[in-house]
Amino acid sequence: MMKHTKEKALIYFEEADFQTQLEECYKVIPEGDCTGCTACCSESVNTFFSEYLNLRRLLISQNELEIFEKKAVDYYLTELIRPMKCPLLREDGRCAVYRARPLPCRVFGHLNQKDYEANYEGILEGNREMSRELAAQLNILVPTSVSEKKIPYCEDFKCQIPLNQDQRDELIDELFCLDSMMLSRGLLDFDEVNLSLVQWFAYDALGKEEAMALRIQIAQEFSLKGQSETLMNIK
Repeated sequence: MMKHTKEKALIYFEEADFQTQLEECYKVIPEGDCTGCTACCSESVNTFFSEYLNLRRLLISQNELEIFEKKAVDYYLTELIRPMKCPLLREDGRCAVYRARPLPCRVFGHLNQKDYEANYEGILEGNREMSRELAAQLNILVPTSVSEKKIPYCEDFKCQIPLNQDQRDELIDELFCLDSMMLSRGLLDFDEVNLSLVQWFAYDALGKEEAMALRIQIAQEFSLKGQSETLMNIK
């Protein structure tokens, strides 16, 4: 996605009132009691393009885009070498984009523990396979603290009527339909549907190809030397 395409997407986002459509999707999610411990804020969640544009607009309105974009890009570039908290957390632990947070953040806690553990096992197997491929093809050694990282099941979140799997799938379908409107207008590439949140920021700030190349180079340098001159030069 080129920068000029993103700017056109932002214009279309406003014209088609995507914010209202997102809020309509989100409002069916039952409220729950959360202690605000931020234990669940320990990864970069998958985010639809319309959701990314929405939270990006919020950061702009708060005059905080530059601060949190830098943190998100740093997260993306070093994600393969160290575990981190979500880059959109403030110093006091509060979410900088809470009003515009994406779907995975809104539905966390709705899975029962059995389904939660089953979901983690699927993610874990995928991470292990990815680690094997990175080692074989690119000489990148992903630490187990990254590949096997697990957010503990939350026993503190309480919701009287949690969403079931079918309801969550329906919400995903609705958000995909919004992004499909971007796809049909050439404002989004199909391989960019539902990227991780930090990818969106990195692709915008650095360009897609450069961001991917830097991420690999930094991970390779850490695997070989335990540090990265490339990363130090960027900072």
